[in-house]
Amino acid sequence: MQSLTLLEILIAIGFVAILFSFVRDYWMKKKKTNVPQTATPDAGRSSITLPLQLQAYERLVVFMERISPEQLVYRLGKIDLPAAELYALMVQDIREEFAHNVSQQIYVSQVAWDAVVHAKEYMISQLNLLMGQLPAEARSADLCKQMLSHYLQQQPSPLQVALDVLRKEARKLM
Repeated sequence: MQSLTLLEILIAIGFVAILFSFVRDYWMKKKKTNVPQTATPDAGRSSITLPLQLQAYERLVVFMERISPEQLVYRLGKIDLPAAELYALMVQDIREEFAHNVSQQIYVSQVAWDAVVHAKEYMISQLNLLMGQLPAEARSADLCKQMLSHYLQQQPSPLQVALDVLRKEARKLM
């Protein structure tokens, strides 16, 4: 009878050990599935910000294109106005476009943003310079001709430099 009791104790100990092993494995697996799976701390953030960054570069490229002399002349230069009125419209358009895109600076590098700001300031300063060279009675067509011919002589222009910076940085993200 005593040998039977010893055998029963050994079986009970074995059973408890096996049961403990199963319970431990179960809890370990459950614990692993409850932990959020991120490879790196930046992995979740980059999947959210990457599309925003690419969109920012895209919007700034569109901004650069919209304030180019060709586009300004195409959009605003068709109206027969005194040159001073067209000048005011162009400067206002550049400033409004810039204000519309100013928030994009948080998604692009400082180099890219500085290039965009420099290009905007360049365009306004060029318009100021050209207006100073035109006679008071000049018409919008005169300003447009001056603007386009002056722009073609300035290669590479700050607009082109900014576009190159934006495109290069956007390609790095892709």
